[in-house]
Amino acid sequence: LYTYSGSRPLPYEPGKKERKVTRKHIIRDHETEGLKNFFSIVGGKLTTYRNLAEDTLNYINKKSGQRNECKTKNYKFVEEKANELVIESLSKKYEIDKSTISFLFQYYGDNFINVLKLIDDDNSLKEKISLEHADIKAQIVYAVKNEKAKTLKDIIIRRTSIGTHEDLGYNCVEDIAKIVSEILDWSEERKIKEINSFKGSIRYYYNLNKKFINKSKVLNVNA
Repeated sequence: LYTYSGSRPLPYEPGKKERKVTRKHIIRDHETEGLKNFFSIVGGKLTTYRNLAEDTLNYINKKSGQRNECKTKNYKFVEEKANELVIESLSKKYEIDKSTISFLFQYYGDNFINVLKLIDDDNSLKEKISLEHADIKAQIVYAVKNEKAKTLKDIIIRRTSIGTHEDLGYNCVEDIAKIVSEILDWSEERKIKEINSFKGSIRYYYNLNKKFINKSKVLNVNA
């Protein structure tokens, strides 16, 4: 089982029980406190983030005399699914399973083609990172070069789908570190420290099952 938890940012309402506190977000203008053009967003939640951003933008525009309004309500990030002909064509071009092409599209949207283009320069990047994950090596390069990721934890937990799998990347971190170290020109010492830091965080924060931890040893920085 893989779970996570966090704190909910409810507005401060003295004397009210937690269940009675509003779940709506509040935009606070600090000009009355002598802080001109400084605003705070209080409350809200993940599922209302776009509406929260719209309200904030419209409030600021109105106060500054602008007539522009937020237009993102009806924007589509990507098409709902990739064209089957496109998937088949790319599958043949890069000699990759159609399921992998579909996975990349679902994960990156229209940007999936930029991940695939990395294979043009290095054919080995079409290989899967491990048999346990759908992710391919090109995604690691994309995370570093296009998304400016700098640490193994950022790449594995947040930039790829590896962090949502049972082993959380614990068993393939060395292979990923090899790719990243070549791009970022890490020394061997820096690479080993990154690997140990990642494994330490996984053991501490995620209480990873011992069957995965026992498969991989902590590396000696001085080795």
